[in-house]
Amino acid sequence: AEHALRLSEERHRGLINQAIAGVAETNLSGGFISANDRFCELLGYGRDELLTMNISDVTHPDDWDVNRGLIARLLKEGAPFEMEKRYIRHD
Repeated sequence: AEHALRLSEERHRGLINQAIAGVAETNLSGGFISANDRFCELLGYGRDELLTMNISDVTHPDDWDVNRGLIARLLKEGAPFEMEKRYIRHD
């Protein structure tokens, strides 16, 4: 079972890393825990730097209140959501 889980995780990580779309994962506090190359490229950050940041650090200020509300609802009710947002590039 552990071997099957490891293989599944490797396949998942490979798909994310090869995706043409920018993909990132955060913890419940909004801290980045992973990001593929495309996401780093889109935002203009190196992965090491990005992984020290929070999603709020790169979210456009005009989008943050809506995003925060959706995230709060997810944490309280477990309600899934879709989010359209703008990011702030490093430069």
